[in-house]
This record gives sequence, structure tokens and C-alpha cells, in this order.
Amino acid sequence: MAGSTPNRLSEYLPMLAFVAAWALQIVYFVGYDSRIFFTYGFGVLSLVLLAVGSYVTGYFACKIMPLGKAIADPPVRTLSDIRATTILMQVTIVMAAILVTANILLPLARGISLSTARELALEAWENGGVLPRIVAVAVNVTISFSLMMIVDRIDIKGRFPFLLVLLFVALTIAAYSRAHLLMGLSIISTKWISQSKYRLSFIFFVFVLFAGLFSILSVITSVGSADRGSGIEDILKSVEVYAFGGVAGFEFYYTTGFPQYASLLTIPRFMYYFIPGIGVLPPSYFPFIDTVPPINVFSALYPPFHDFGATGLAGFFLLYGFISALVAFLFQRRPNRYLCILSGFLLYAALMSPFDDQYIRGLTILILMLTGAALYGFIRRAIRAGLG
Repeated sequence: MAGSTPNRLSEYLPMLAFVAAWALQIVYFVGYDSRIFFTYGFGVLSLVLLAVGSYVTGYFACKIMPLGKAIADPPVRTLSDIRATTILMQVTIVMAAILVTANILLPLARGISLSTARELALEAWENGGVLPRIVAVAVNVTISFSLMMIVDRIDIKGRFPFLLVLLFVALTIAAYSRAHLLMGLSIISTKWISQSKYRLSFIFFVFVLFAGLFSILSVITSVGSADRGSGIEDILKSVEVYAFGGVAGFEFYYTTGFPQYASLLTIPRFMYYFIPGIGVLPPSYFPFIDTVPPINVFSALYPPFHDFGATGLAGFFLLYGFISALVAFLFQRRPNRYLCILSGFLLYAALMSPFDDQYIRGLTILILMLTGAALYGFIRRAIRAGLG
């Protein structure tokens, strides 16, 4: 890596991801004749272009703000920093190994599939037992610690920690959480790209590969267990439904006005418990397309358009383009854990935007990750102080 020019690609990752994700949707609906979904009117196309244009406008509007000079090199880690990180890494690996054993290895050894084990875990959570909730907290803490461990490792070693990333992937599978997996991969990629001194063309190539891997994982992990015994054609059809059904679902709402809720869908569901009078609690998913199994893709266009129409749609994505740029620019200039998580989250939400609204629905996991990062930092400082 030595001798190359530090890159600034991480400043534009969310915007590149957002534009690329929606360009793929347009190519599918306009240029692919054998597609499953045939309805794609000019009204929906104009709203897609309005959302993309608003996002890009907000992104570049932030660019003109004076944000200070970029920090060329990551902060220097002292010996006590490295030792504290090593101790936390060892503890996190043990916690991750316990979770992987309990949620993957033991069920498989007993002849229980991972999908069945996931359903049993969700059922235990819904029943409100104390132990499942304690386990859920431990799982979220372990995932956050594992992610922060990878971020610190990239800082200290300057190399991509493949083994630790594989452990993180196994950990999120054991936690039955697609959102943690995809968001974590986005955060890791954002961190690595922001510090990498490889040539810009190579970094861009790696990012394209990551975006492809991200898309494959996001679709595959969305396909229900009912598809496992189907033929290859049925599986490919399910993949196509999940990958492109979000825009079709939005087109269905645009045409029929259904489903309509007496709610503000641009307000996260957990806020309904704290803010009275904002409407009826909306469902956790929106059943637009009747498939077997039913899917819940609907695209990020739906909530703002449902609440405020085309004007609200433009304002929503203008705001998120601005916020995404601000976070990405600040992270490039002041690299710390919290900005890394926020920047990776906004990259994740941009990639997911054609078939889900993680800008809103992903805020719960974002808060959990930020809380876990704060706890990680507190324990790390305590260990460092103990080491003298």
C-alpha cells in the first residue's frame, strides 16, 4: 500500500451506492423484457428520478460547506491502546464462539435447521421470557464488540482482517440477523476504504465487488425457507421478486392507493411508544405483493410518498442526501467509531433503498450498535487505565 495516494472515495460511497442501486432497478424495468413485473408507468419512473435527483442534490449541497481539512493518517495507537484492544478482542472472540456454538453448531448437531432454530428463538422472544431478553442483549453487545474489534484492527494493522470478518459473519448468522450482517459489512467496508492507500481504480473495483456481494446476500437472506426445496427456476424467480419487487410494490400503491395507514410511516415504529397522538402504530412490514411465501419489500419511496406526496418524497431524499454527505465528509476528516458506524449505516440504507426503507426501519439496530460502541469504548478506556 505504501507510496500510493490516499483516496477520498469513502466521501462518495453512499451517493454512488444509491445511484447504482436505483440505476439497476431502472435498467431492469425498462430494458429487461422477460421480467416478472410488467407495470412501470411514467408516473413511477418520474418519482424514482425525483428521489434520485433530490438525493444527489442534497449530497452535493453539503459539499460546499466548510468542513475543515481531512486527516491524512489515522490516529497513532499507543502500546496501552493496543493491549486494551487485544484483551477486548480475546473476550469478544470467546463470547462469539459461545453464541455460534449455541445457535448454529448445537441445533445442527440435534438435526434442527437454522430456519427452525430462528423461528424458535423468535417465539421465545415474543413470549416475553426474561432469559431470551438477556440473551438478546448479550447478542447485540457481542455483535457491536465484534464490529468495533474489526474497526480497531484495521486502524492498528492497516490490513483487512479476513478471519475476524468471517467470525463476524458467522456471529450475525448465529444471531439470525440479516440487518446486522449487511449493516456490519457496510461499516467494515467504509472503514477499510477510508484508510486504504491502494490506487483509486483498485478500490473502486473492490467496492463494485462488495456491492454485488451485498446485493446477493441481501436477496438470498430474504428468500423464505419455503424456497429451499424448490427447483432452480423457482429459486431464481424468488430472487427476482425480492430484488425488484420493491418498486413494483410502490407502483401498486401509486396506482391503487393501497395499503393506506392512519400513521406517519416516516416516523420509526419505536417512537410511537414515546410520542402520543401521531397515529395508529403501523405494521412491522407492508404486505404489498402476494407471493408464497409473502414478501415485505416496498422500497424507500413508499413512506415519504404515503405521508407527504411527491413534495415530501423530494424533501425526504434531499435531507438524506445532505445527511449522508455530511456524515461521510466528517468521517473522512475525523475518523472515529461513531462516525464510522453512521457512515456505514447510510451506505447500507442507500444500497437497501430500492426494496426496503432502512433509513427509518433500521434506526433501532443503529441505536443498538451505537450503544454497543459506547460500551466498548468505555470498557476499553477502563482496561487501558488499569494497565497504566
